[in-house]
Amino acid sequence: MKKTEITKNAIIASTVKLLRLNGTVTVKEISEDAHVNIAAINYHFTDKQTLMEVVIRRVISDMKQKIDAFLNSNPQNADDIKQSIRQFFDDFYQFAFENLGIIKYMLAPTNKSLLETFNKHFYTMFSLESEFTYKIISRMSAFGTTQSQDDLKVKYMLLFSALALPLIFKLDVKETSGKSLFPLTDSVIKDKYVEQLTKVVLG
Repeated sequence: MKKTEITKNAIIASTVKLLRLNGTVTVKEISEDAHVNIAAINYHFTDKQTLMEVVIRRVISDMKQKIDAFLNSNPQNADDIKQSIRQFFDDFYQFAFENLGIIKYMLAPTNKSLLETFNKHFYTMFSLESEFTYKIISRMSAFGTTQSQDDLKVKYMLLFSALALPLIFKLDVKETSGKSLFPLTDSVIKDKYVEQLTKVVLG
């Protein structure tokens, strides 16, 4: 790998690391953590805005890989499907919680342009018209009873909502009571949640 690529990757890695830890970051902090000068950051990314857009694409790409791994699994029966959903559930939320600082930074009202970038890439990947969503719907069509495309689209929307809502509330709700609106760390609740998600896939 060329030295320029090593430097570029080090800058991205430091940005991701600091955002995960603190939910915010400065160019000075990135330069110190990556052991490069600020001029190097500007050389490789022009400005902080461009660097953050690269980080956004990296996070969404990593999320896509998690989903791809799930879609490429090959469950043979209902128990296998349930186990696959459980594994995806664990992997997805571990990934999301590891990146909460980055997600909060991207969605902050003060970072309007980054939010627009995030929305653009997220929509391109997960909208009902996207190629990736078609892949998910096609995979679901292999299970359960014969269903129309509209049925499968609704099923996709239900699954997407079921996975996204707990994360959104984790981001937005201030848990002053110390209690979680979606206590999915509770093993009994999680088991029942996964069971209901499995019914959606098989229904």
